Amino acid sequence: MWLQHSQTCPEPGKAAYPMVTVETGILSADVCERLARTYDRCSSKAGIRDYNNNPVVYYDNSGLNAEEKADIRAAVNSVMGIISPQTDIPIHPETVTLVRTSTGGHFIEHADNCKQMPDGTWMPNHTPNRHVTAICYLTENFDGGEIVFPQHNLAIKPQIGMLVSFKSDQNHTHLVHPVQRGHRYSLNVWCTAIQARQLSMR
Repeated sequence: MWLQHSQTCPEPGKAAYPMVTVETGILSADVCERLARTYDRCSSKAGIRDYNNNPVVYYDNSGLNAEEKADIRAAVNSVMGIISPQTDIPIHPETVTLVRTSTGGHFIEHADNCKQMPDGTWMPNHTPNRHVTAICYLTENFDGGEIVFPQHNLAIKPQIGMLVSFKSDQNHTHLVHPVQRGHRYSLNVWCTAIQARQLSMR
């Protein structure tokens, strides 16, 4: 069931979305395991690394085979089937990645479509077209790695198949506690309300 913690007023011309929502079990353990294996197979070919210097497997440029792409498309369709009804205008996948965060890996507090300047104001960052962030966790056999929303006094311990989604703006800054043991795998889907920015998922 959805855990809807609060509501936010929509910005003019942009999709409304609950502040932070959680849905458990949206992907089966078998699907999650296949997606984690896909990351392991393709990560050596990934040309981009994240904040923790781990390879990031992008749907559109990481050497995925046809079966792996089909698995990811099906998983993204499951994600979109849950988050799309929560918006008042259509949203579309903009970026889709598989990520692994290993022991010691963490993410500092940030927003996904903007950055805070030294004077406290917020400006668009390098991904300003992202409107909704959706993270589906593929493993749970790790310690640490909680996602935290300081503005909402909320910390979430990932579970296999769990989906956490939220607006990508400055009202939804988030961080990830260090992974203390094991590997934290996730499927990340960033969505946009700008159709021209829609990811081609062929």
